[in-house]
Amino acid sequence: MVPSLIRTPGFAIYLTCRFILGLIVRAQALAIGYHLYELTDDPIALGYVGIAMFLPVIGFGLFAGDIADRANRAIVLSISSFFIATSSLGLLALAIYDVQITWPFYALTVLFGIALAFAKPAMPAFVAQLVPGPQLTNAIALSSGISQMASVIGPAAIGALLIFGPAAAYAALAGIALVATIMWFTIRSHAVGGATITDDRMISRITAGIRIVMRTPLILGVMSLDLFAVLLGSVMALLPVFARDILMIGPAGLGLLRAAPALGAALTAIILARVAIRRHVGPIMLLGVGVYGAAILVFGLSQSLILSLIALAISGAADILSNILRNTAIQLSAPNAIRGRVNAVSQVFVSGSNELGDFRAGVSAGLLGAVPAVVLGGLGTVAVAGLWPWLFPSLRKLDRMSELGDQGKTEGGSGGSTSSGGAAAK
Repeated sequence: MVPSLIRTPGFAIYLTCRFILGLIVRAQALAIGYHLYELTDDPIALGYVGIAMFLPVIGFGLFAGDIADRANRAIVLSISSFFIATSSLGLLALAIYDVQITWPFYALTVLFGIALAFAKPAMPAFVAQLVPGPQLTNAIALSSGISQMASVIGPAAIGALLIFGPAAAYAALAGIALVATIMWFTIRSHAVGGATITDDRMISRITAGIRIVMRTPLILGVMSLDLFAVLLGSVMALLPVFARDILMIGPAGLGLLRAAPALGAALTAIILARVAIRRHVGPIMLLGVGVYGAAILVFGLSQSLILSLIALAISGAADILSNILRNTAIQLSAPNAIRGRVNAVSQVFVSGSNELGDFRAGVSAGLLGAVPAVVLGGLGTVAVAGLWPWLFPSLRKLDRMSELGDQGKTEGGSGGSTSSGGAAAK
């Protein structure tokens, strides 16, 4: 299965670019957090980084989804990568000139967030154009595994570079973002095509994705599960606090902490790329969220580096298991003509969980302390995993992914903003 996917035209370059962006997203956020914590000695400053990443998604996310459906998705990704490189170069300048005020960091983080807001809806929609429908679950698992491998390598490498100062980290990130800019552009011909959008009203086009989500209880349940689980359980923003003040392992150890969940996720995703989950999809998705919350709880209580790394690795494995199933369900439920806009709605939920989760974690740590903030978040995530099957029965009843195809066509046809030619999967 994997060799045939790699031979799909454009898919190998897609995976390479996905690797680069996966590396940048985790590594740059880590570098900014470490740099700001060194400047301010205040965990709430880490929470503000989350808000700076989240606001662009709210402001531009749905519009970006409309762009992803109307424009060439590879070109959208190329432009996004260029502005990611611009934000890294700006951070490099702040580090070189030893800027001590914090607002320029947040301004460049907003620019970084805007670029990601346009990349995130286009990237999963693009892979659904490249890969035939029967191979989509495996392709999503493989691309998620590649991204998570980047998340293993990126934080560890950035942690090592931070020993030489933030400037070294920002320079490396700017360079690889420029490489991605060029590579996305080389596969632009594979993104041409798709259904014609017949609705000329921008508001109607943008809200079409919202209408499909709200009319499909399964998709709404999947997206809200992600939102509340990671909103409560996110600990990434607090890793600099744990590295310096609790485990006392320094910047190199910080890279290990950040790489641990990515390692667990990468191994799990690689397994899922070869062995597809064919039955009991919904219950497995919910179980993954529950295990994720329990692992975060263990991490919060741990005083041992080894136990902390194991707990984070398990959290990453459980999260990616659930995430791959959630993402596949969304792609199969949305026709190509509107897939970018549905992904944009999903990214609002995801960013709400990730970036607002970072803000929640930073503020909670500032008020309660880092350990109580993580423990309460882990307990809350376990509670979500137990509550969601009853709030959204379609989640626990979902058995096979093949059940979603006809539903996606029906919902897509009712949106009123696309031509009827979209299929649930290309």
